[in-house]
Amino acid sequence: MVDQYIPWSDKYSVGIRVIDNDHRDLFSIVNELHQATENNSSVTVMSEIINRLIKYVQGHFEREERLMAEYKYPGLSDHRIRHQDFVRLIFAARRIHIELPSRLDHKKLLLMPETWLKLHILKSDRKYLPFLQGDFGRRQSDLVDIPDEGVQSQKSALDPNNNVTLAVEVPASAVAIILRCARLLRAGGDGAKTLQDMAEPIASISLEEALLVAKDLLKNQPPSTPGAP
Repeated sequence: MVDQYIPWSDKYSVGIRVIDNDHRDLFSIVNELHQATENNSSVTVMSEIINRLIKYVQGHFEREERLMAEYKYPGLSDHRIRHQDFVRLIFAARRIHIELPSRLDHKKLLLMPETWLKLHILKSDRKYLPFLQGDFGRRQSDLVDIPDEGVQSQKSALDPNNNVTLAVEVPASAVAIILRCARLLRAGGDGAKTLQDMAEPIASISLEEALLVAKDLLKNQPPSTPGAP
């Protein structure tokens, strides 16, 4: 059983099921990261946990921002910037962990999501609650709960080996560009790789950039408070 370094508490609940479930997942990842750090786990084990953390923030932040946009939360722009800073820091940490694992201080790495739990969830997330909780649950698009079978179905549909059809709203002037990008992605090759790198600039961060972004997570560096709201 994973050591409950930081156990879940109702004080972290925002009262919105899908958000609370996401936050519980983050608690689980933080506890696993703490155990791996204490056990001086291998590079492979740490890589798996860091990848889980990246997958978590990408999915959770998207859901949270979608809700804030739908309910017209005025602080969405600032909240999104905080999300982007956190994601960039995690991607930077992963790049360093892959190429220069001896430079990454795992205890400082643990401080990053731990700080996010204690400050962002308890402080920043509380600001959007009056907007999301007002008439929450009355619309078809409310993400109150997602059945397991629905999630599995979505995962199957998004198999990287399959082609999928997406319905998105874009300005009429961008239709031709979107179609050309879609054809390149479907064809694969260098053109697709270039598009992916452009669309995911955080994921393609260079080692030099990563060392600068995650300087507070490196060994022989004074610790600060990363990720604080």
